[in-house]
Amino acid sequence: MFVVDDIRPGDTCVVTHDIVIKGIEAFNKGERILVEKVIPNAQRPEFKFVVSSVPLQQRFQLSDQDLVICRQGVSGPRIEKRNNKWLTSRRSTLFSKVSGPRIEKRNNKWIPVVVLVGIVLIVAVFVFQTNAHNKRKMEEVDQRVIVKTRECLRLYDAGIMTEKELCSEMPGLIDVSYDEGVTTYKFNFEAARRIARGDWD
Repeated sequence: MFVVDDIRPGDTCVVTHDIVIKGIEAFNKGERILVEKVIPNAQRPEFKFVVSSVPLQQRFQLSDQDLVICRQGVSGPRIEKRNNKWLTSRRSTLFSKVSGPRIEKRNNKWIPVVVLVGIVLIVAVFVFQTNAHNKRKMEEVDQRVIVKTRECLRLYDAGIMTEKELCSEMPGLIDVSYDEGVTTYKFNFEAARRIARGDWD
């Protein structure tokens, strides 16, 4: 049996609560530790029991509020253990006799359909977002082409850019013709001005 008594050096004590030092749990509640010395702290005399912390590998002074001594061999009030054999047996019998409505398994035939519909919806959303993204990209490209075409035509009309330079800048608007073995390259101004107006038809 165990009783509480004055703590002396060499006694084994039980920590009454978790003790955290420097953010680390130095002692755990219920941990058994050996009291190495009893030296009152100069500033806080109640902290006088010198013990070692395994996690921190250091010695600390604890108070009698932190420790409870447990000595074997000292008689004290006997606490008899209840015989729970009847209680356990009774509980088992009680629960074994309780019956309730049988829970039938749910019909899961619709689960594959629901999963398939979910997959279709996910694919549809993905395709829609992809198409919308591609459409935005095409619109951005078209806008850049329009701006470039307008700028090139403005420079040409101002006499700064030649038709040859227009062909170099926008090769997609070159008309190629063949006449008696001679190949002629000509810039399609009509198509360029339609593009500059935003008329792609």
